[in-house]
Amino acid sequence: MYAYILVPPQGHEELAAAEFHAFTGCEAVGRLGIAPVAVDIRRAALISTCTHIAASGSNLQELCDEIRAKSLAWEGFRIEHFCPSPDYKLTSLEPVIAVADAITGRPNLTHPSVRLGLVATSKLWTIGPIVSEYMPDWPSHENRPHFFSGSLPTRFSRAMVNLVASPGDTLIDPCCGAGVALIEALAAGVQAVGCDINPKMIAQAAENLTALGLPRRLFVADARRLGAGYDAAILDLPYGRNVCIHDGLYADLLRNLATIARRVAVVAAIRLTEEFTASAGLRLLRHVRVPKNNLVRHLHLLAPDTACPSELAR
Repeated sequence: MYAYILVPPQGHEELAAAEFHAFTGCEAVGRLGIAPVAVDIRRAALISTCTHIAASGSNLQELCDEIRAKSLAWEGFRIEHFCPSPDYKLTSLEPVIAVADAITGRPNLTHPSVRLGLVATSKLWTIGPIVSEYMPDWPSHENRPHFFSGSLPTRFSRAMVNLVASPGDTLIDPCCGAGVALIEALAAGVQAVGCDINPKMIAQAAENLTALGLPRRLFVADARRLGAGYDAAILDLPYGRNVCIHDGLYADLLRNLATIARRVAVVAAIRLTEEFTASAGLRLLRHVRVPKNNLVRHLHLLAPDTACPSELAR
């Protein structure tokens, strides 16, 4: 088994749980996820660390007893401790020292040959090698020439991409604007393209992609009339006083996505009902709320009604 450390900013807990499920197929409990598989999380947005569970216990003593019972041995190890729950923290290094004493082998804090992750919660303690860590590259993507006040945050965009796409998958952002979500998809190794009905936005997206050294896979198009097929699609629905769900725009956008993508992530300023998404030919798989100040973003994970479970597998 493997332990995953979730590191969501305030208000992003549901999004972190959704990202963990997308990576592993399992559900997290709070900020800790346990899964039977080790996943490369370098492209993750809200999961920092994956450690192998070589030994575990409900408390420190049980963990140390199991380490000794299994005769766990590492030479040149260093222990790094994680307390996922904000309500449970280690107040000293004594637990780390106790675990180190239970391990056969000498530590090397400066140049370790193996890094061990000690996970401590009120109900579970685990120890084992760190097998994967995220590489938070999205802050550097803020260094782009064009910004749009309504654009999604870069970290949020990376998580949204991860819900529906893996490296090598094809993806379209049909209302790409200045290209924030498209940037995160390309940086994560996804074969992504973007389009927008506004040529000025496409020009700005092109300059942003060029500034970051990413390919400019862009074209001008009406998102309601797209063709071809993609593994995934991401869509930040237009909103504001001039946009109304009842005028048919949302339905037209979703209806087209249902015909061209196998997995869809849609962000809206309101929660889309299952009846509404079903009328567009899409099945609601998960709904995530991400509040910030007075705004709540609603992220919907969708799939065409005709898709079978095997087609949804990432």
